[in-house]
Amino acid sequence: MKKKITIAVLLAAVAGLGVGLYLYNKPHRTAATEDAAFTMSASDLLKEYKINEIDANAKYLDKIIAVRGTIQTIEPTDSLAVNLYLNANDPMAAISCSFKEEQANSLKTKKVGDSITVKGICTGILTDVELMNCATQ
Repeated sequence: MKKKITIAVLLAAVAGLGVGLYLYNKPHRTAATEDAAFTMSASDLLKEYKINEIDANAKYLDKIIAVRGTIQTIEPTDSLAVNLYLNANDPMAAISCSFKEEQANSLKTKKVGDSITVKGICTGILTDVELMNCATQ
């Protein structure tokens, strides 16, 4: 009986390890390789979230969104990634766009005030509407 329990525990551990390795090595989703489900201005996206966050989350959460706007701020991070903020005509909020290292190179020629369209995966609103794994269009 002890032998069967030991074998069952070992099989469960091997299966768990296999699932963990699969998830760890699974490629990350990025906006660069997907089409946008929605295209809009930065101010329109922020306005929808300010009016009704629950409805906006139901519509945009975990979807690729292409957002047009002007660059308010470009901030390099500790790694080679970049956070870019689009002006949404609101002094208290913006559209926060996080670029991973491989996409951040497309921002080298951009500066504050430039018009840009950014595609990203919407993760909702904190202070700003958050777009992750972004790419320029």
